Amino acid sequence: RFLWLLQAFLSVSADYFYVNDLHIVHGLDRIFATYNTIRMILLVGSNLPIWTVSFALLPLAMYYNGALAKKTNRVDRWIFFHTLWHLFGGVL
Repeated sequence: RFLWLLQAFLSVSADYFYVNDLHIVHGLDRIFATYNTIRMILLVGSNLPIWTVSFALLPLAMYYNGALAKKTNRVDRWIFFHTLWHLFGGVL
């Protein structure tokens, strides 16, 4: 639970409070998000049938599209896909 709460704090801080600022919280958010994503895939993969890991593809696709939008400076698409990354990642 602690990791989930820490990730939630970092995510809100990076995506809301410091969204337009250069701040250490952005790097910490990426590190913890990557760690928690891999951790959950491994936990699911080791405790449920392996095909259930495929559910991670939807949020990862949203993350990829958001990163691509950010790279091409399409802020509206980044907001859309980054929101879906959080939504689908949280639900699944």
